[in-house]
Order: sequence, then structure tokens, then C-alpha cells
Amino acid sequence: MRVSDQMLFQSMMVHLQRQTGSLLHIQEQVASGKKINRPSDDPIGQPLVLNYGKTLATTEQYLQNIDRSETYLTSAESTLQDVGDQLQRAHELALQLANDSYSSTDRANAANEVREIFNQLIAMGNRSVEGRYIFAGNQTRTLPFLEQGRYLGTAVTLPVTVTAAVNDQLTLSLDGISSTLTLPAGSYATGTALAGMVQTAINADPTFQAAGASATVTFDTDHLVITSNSEGGTSAAVPTAGTALADLGLAAGTNQPSGTYMGDSGEISFLIGPNTPVIMNLPETGSLKGSA
Repeated sequence: MRVSDQMLFQSMMVHLQRQTGSLLHIQEQVASGKKINRPSDDPIGQPLVLNYGKTLATTEQYLQNIDRSETYLTSAESTLQDVGDQLQRAHELALQLANDSYSSTDRANAANEVREIFNQLIAMGNRSVEGRYIFAGNQTRTLPFLEQGRYLGTAVTLPVTVTAAVNDQLTLSLDGISSTLTLPAGSYATGTALAGMVQTAINADPTFQAAGASATVTFDTDHLVITSNSEGGTSAAVPTAGTALADLGLAAGTNQPSGTYMGDSGEISFLIGPNTPVIMNLPETGSLKGSA
């Protein structure tokens, strides 16, 4: 069979195209740093590569979780150590003053120190890592221990009508200071108007003004909320009496003094290996509440 020039040319072109393709494939491997860039490069090796990639990603996540776990646990351990130191000091004060040799001034000073210890404990219980509270259970975005005392009223039906000498009296205790307010008569058709009326009465009260006691009144969905503006162990807002209590929904509400726990009993864990979780937080049933 005679080999024509055209056949030789075609054979040479096919060979050249193969070489060019091989060169391009090698250049792609060099540029990507990978031997397999698509399944067709190695149909047998590609599934292994995908499995190795998944394993590496999982391992990397485990390593990140270990780092985060260490940060959380170190912070929790440090906080609990600080809590223990504060409780030890409170215990020492209790033993020290358990006799008649101390004056009223000494006892008042000790009481002030214990209140400061309480404030420190609240601050410690509210410590966070990466913006998440350590001792709040699953409620990691919720401040676990109230810094300001508050009172949550029960649902009221609007409008609320206040009538002079009928239901216009409200006795309120703010941070241990008690005063009876006389509320302005009127019909309050919105929660904002109702809260504003109580707020104005508190702000104008001379007893609270003289003591430096104040509160913020809001209306949440269907009920009033009275929050002390102070922080610490004496912070509280408690309606105690008055003809307006029931109509304002303040007769059978919920008192939440400073230090009230707002978290839950949920646990948060990170996987640091296959089927190896580590608990990251101290929930309600943990160290700071009960047995945080």
C-alpha cells in the first residue's frame, strides 16, 4: 500500500494534537498543584480524592472545635475559680462578724462588702466567649443573670381607665425605697400611653427623687414591665399595694430581682472527634445556680 503525503500529514497532525493535549494537561496539573482536576483525569482515583478531601475537612473542623472548646473551658474554669474566691470571702465575713464584738459601723461596712461580692458574682455569671454567654444554657445570646431588677405585670385589657379616688393609687418599691404614687385620671387606650403615664408618675415622685431611685416603664405585648435603673444586689422594682394594682396588671405579676437566672438547662457540645462530644457550657443545673 502506497503511503501518500496526505496520510503522512494527517498522521503527523494527530500526533501533534496528542502531544499538545498532553502538554496542556501537564500545565494544568502544574498550575493547580493537583494531579486530578476532573473525574476523567483518573476515574479510579477521583472517588479516593473526594473521600480524602471530606476526611481532611472533618478533621479540620474537629481541630477548630478543640480550639474553641479549650477557650470556653478555660474561661469557665477561670470564672469558677473567681466565684470560689468571692464566696470564700463572704464566708470569712460571716464567721468574722458572728459575735457581739463588732460595732454597727463594722457590720454596715461588712454588709456593703457582701453586696459588692454579690454584684461581682453577677458580673462573673454574665461572662461570655465569642459573644456567647458561658452560663446561659442554650440561651447563649440571653444575659443569664439580670443586672437590673424588674417586675413583669400580667395581661391587661385596653383601654385602662384610671378614676380619681377610685383606682389611682400605686405603692411601688424601688431598690428598697417605697412610695405611694397618685396616678393621673384618664383613659389609656394604648400600652405606650399606659406605660408613659406610670413613668411620669415615678419620675415626678419626690421620695424617689430624694433617694436617687428611678425606673423605666415599658409595655411588652400585653403587660407592663417596670425595670429599676440601678444595677447590683439592691436593684428591684416591686409594686406592693394600691387601688390601681389590679387594673394595671401589677397585682399578681412576676418579681425578678437583680441576679435572677434567665438561662435554661440546655447543654451545648462540640464534636472533637467521631462520636466524641464535649460539653461547652454550664447550664441552669450546673455550678452557678443550684448545686449555672
